[in-house]
Amino acid sequence: QVLGMKFCYVDGWNQDFAYYRDHMLDLERRFPNKIFIWTTSVLWNEPGTACQDNGFNSCQNIAEFNQQVRAYAAANQKPLFDMAAIESHDLNGNLCLIGGYEGLCDIYYDGYGGGGGGHPDVDGSIRLAKGFWWLMARISGWTGN
Repeated sequence: QVLGMKFCYVDGWNQDFAYYRDHMLDLERRFPNKIFIWTTSVLWNEPGTACQDNGFNSCQNIAEFNQQVRAYAAANQKPLFDMAAIESHDLNGNLCLIGGYEGLCDIYYDGYGGGGGGHPDVDGSIRLAKGFWWLMARISGWTGN
């Protein structure tokens, strides 16, 4: 009953907000009895490869896309899974920056099972899973108490 679509930075060739918005709205129209979760893009952890490049998957383009998704979801009461906000804040709520943009915090990248580029390690994956659980609980009617 709950569906969604997210972009990764490697999907950058179509990672523009109008494309994402239009496809999400089309899905909502085609399946009016479903709940659609809007999602920000995942983040980089390698400043030398992404943030110095202003290509399709640059940190600047990802940041702009994420801000547009956040603004649209807030203005239109859309459920939002803000993966970028989760990945870019450490356990104390401190913002992690890569090249001046939101970036995947080292604490979620350098540990056991860490990938490369924008793949969180086990700790990062657990943090994302907890955020998704919270969102699903809220969608299901949980008030947070």
